[in-house]
Amino acid sequence: MFHEHRVTTRKEHVCIGCQFRFPPKVTLWKRAYVFDGGFHSDYLCEICYKFLHKNRRDFCDGFEEGELFWEGWRHDADFISQWLSKNKPLSVLKGKKVIA
Repeated sequence: MFHEHRVTTRKEHVCIGCQFRFPPKVTLWKRAYVFDGGFHSDYLCEICYKFLHKNRRDFCDGFEEGELFWEGWRHDADFISQWLSKNKPLSVLKGKKVIA
């Protein structure tokens, strides 16, 4: 990881971890890094960022787009419960069944 910081977005962005679209004026984590010999950047929503840092060993070799949701936090009931007890639900998840 080259650099990561929280930003308030000016336009719509897609979280690389869960592939949900986020509207302008939300807080996301912007990450910049070197991969395969080139500079890259992406955005992570708060829940994917926390899940990634909690499970860093599982993703030390990186992850595919959407993998943090499909193979990660949607199956982790303890993580979801802890997240919801401390945070508001993500607006993109309203009305969606997350835990499969």
